[in-house]
Amino acid sequence: MENKNNQVEEFITKLFSIDDIRKRVRTSEYVNARMTYAYIMRKLGLSLTQIGKSIGKDHSTIIHYIKSIESYIKTDDELLKKFNNAKKEFLNEKEDPVVVVDNSELLFEINSLKDKIKSLNLEIYNSQRKPEFNEQDMLRFGNIFKVIKQRTKHGDEYKVFQKLNSIYNVL
Repeated sequence: MENKNNQVEEFITKLFSIDDIRKRVRTSEYVNARMTYAYIMRKLGLSLTQIGKSIGKDHSTIIHYIKSIESYIKTDDELLKKFNNAKKEFLNEKEDPVVVVDNSELLFEINSLKDKIKSLNLEIYNSQRKPEFNEQDMLRFGNIFKVIKQRTKHGDEYKVFQKLNSIYNVL
């Protein structure tokens, strides 16, 4: 495995045009090289500690590198090319396809997905909602509902509720 480490390290230092991946420099080329190296070595099965030791970093830095590279390649085309080149060389992976989509298509897709989400949320809500009254309740209390409906003026519902509540408190 040591030989594989050296191969990956040599390839990445040439790819990123740096002299030593272990060099304590924070310029983008060195950091991008270390992130790419960490990602490739992790995919090849090395532990976080092993990767860290090989480039003079601790395991938490390696975790950060592996998580960060995926977001960085989305915004940096040059890094994406180098990253894909390294993946192709050592992981037998092809380049991530780049899809060009018109903004209006994206907006349409976003809006249709929003509508779908609303529809699904409504379905979930309706499926979780239990009816307050079933058929038996309606048969038992139907006459009471009719009387209340016939004799309650619009806007007086709360007064009727209070009176019913006080009647039931006495019972």
